[in-house]
Amino acid sequence: MTTDHDPVPLKSNSQFSLWYGLLAGGMAWLVHLILAWVIAEFGCVSRFHELRFAGLTAVAWSGLAMSVALLVVAASALWIARNNELRLHHSVTEPTLDRDSRLFMARSGVMASATFIIIIAVQTIPFLFYLGGC
Repeated sequence: MTTDHDPVPLKSNSQFSLWYGLLAGGMAWLVHLILAWVIAEFGCVSRFHELRFAGLTAVAWSGLAMSVALLVVAASALWIARNNELRLHHSVTEPTLDRDSRLFMARSGVMASATFIIIIAVQTIPFLFYLGGC
């Protein structure tokens, strides 16, 4: 029988989900930064920038697609970190060192992932304005 005060059991993969929630947003931003440079640099050097659809070049579309994919990765990290935070916040009635460190890790993941979502979104703006004509 479970009551409101009984601890919620931690899943066996909770260690992975804690690390994913903490690091995936930053890794998504790092990959975004590198791929944005690669797409902009080599897309404009090649003939890829001559292809147009709906007023944007293929380089801009590639950058937008890459940004959306990496925003999904960062958003999943935020969602997982938030679920970890909620699960750990309600897991036990008395604080322990292990619970507190996991809760800190989950809360840090929420803040970091939210920050990296904003950064990725803002870094996408130049694809729309500055890569229109290479």
